[in-house]
Amino acid sequence: MNIVFRVDASVEMGSGHVMRCLTLADELKARGHECRFISRQQLGDLIELIGEKGYRVCALQECDDTDHDDLPHSHWLKGGQQRDFSDSEALLKSLLPDWLIVDHYGIDANWEQQARAYAKHILVIDDLADRQHDCDVLLDQNLGQTDEQYRRLTPVGTTLLTGTQYAMLRPEFARYRAQSLSARHNNTQIDHILVTMGGVDKDNVTAKVLNALEKTALRDEVRITVVLGKQAPWLSHVKTEVAQSRMKAELLSGVNNMAELMSQADLAIGAAGSTSWERCCLGLPALIVSLAENQAIAASRLEETGAAVAVPREHEFKESLRAVVNNLIGDTDTLQSLSQRAAACADGLGASRVVDALETESRGKK
Repeated sequence: MNIVFRVDASVEMGSGHVMRCLTLADELKARGHECRFISRQQLGDLIELIGEKGYRVCALQECDDTDHDDLPHSHWLKGGQQRDFSDSEALLKSLLPDWLIVDHYGIDANWEQQARAYAKHILVIDDLADRQHDCDVLLDQNLGQTDEQYRRLTPVGTTLLTGTQYAMLRPEFARYRAQSLSARHNNTQIDHILVTMGGVDKDNVTAKVLNALEKTALRDEVRITVVLGKQAPWLSHVKTEVAQSRMKAELLSGVNNMAELMSQADLAIGAAGSTSWERCCLGLPALIVSLAENQAIAASRLEETGAAVAVPREHEFKESLRAVVNNLIGDTDTLQSLSQRAAACADGLGASRVVDALETESRGKK
């Protein structure tokens, strides 16, 4: 099959949409399908990374136009949907995809209906259930999401893939799962903390986390591994914070072994985005922070399930985080409970299930 992704990354929206699309593209490629990307040039885009991963990228010209539609996240789509579709149309006409995969909060049925002229099938990836879509398959990989939330937002007959059984993780997470879960049965203390506030972390929450950890009761011997993307705007500042830590802290940028890093950690402190399902797959106990409005629901559901502890991002954030960390030191029962409940949320096979659904849909609708 000929697959085209329409997805963006930026300093404002982060890297998560592109990263999960790359995961899906890798699974599609492994099954012999050809994948291309259409992505807008802007500050914080991941166009170079997509190319480095071996995919052809059709880059839309940077757009300073501030016009946008009335969708809650329409400001993430520079110039609005009509401008964006006009910029994309010639590419879609030349590529004529069997599947057009759209992962963008600024796009709804208006854009998708126009794309019908050039794409045999459309898959929409969403997390919000806040706008109409015109698609053959809709995917929402988040905890607690149900088909019912999307029935009124999609055409009759749309295949709905909802819930964390469809969480799209790179194959290494499934490979490390058994090893990681087995090791956690013997965890008695916190020796290694992984801090992952997303690839961008535009508000530098990472530095606040490091400041808070310095004043906890953690031993000086505790290892702290901080991961940020290469284009994170606060990278140099975090590097300084890491160098000044009383603990054994290190900063890694642009890593490609996240599953290994997570399997080695005893506790994670991270954003409540798509990385949550990576942590869950490996049973990694986590303290999570909502870095954007759309992450709040996921954070709440993870906490309700007992799969993570949500730390409110407010003016007393550092104090709250210190208290939670101090309470976990030596609390083996809570750490193991968090691990077990997290592991029940995702098994690492979601991308394969999504591709199964696309292949089935293609066979049924020639």
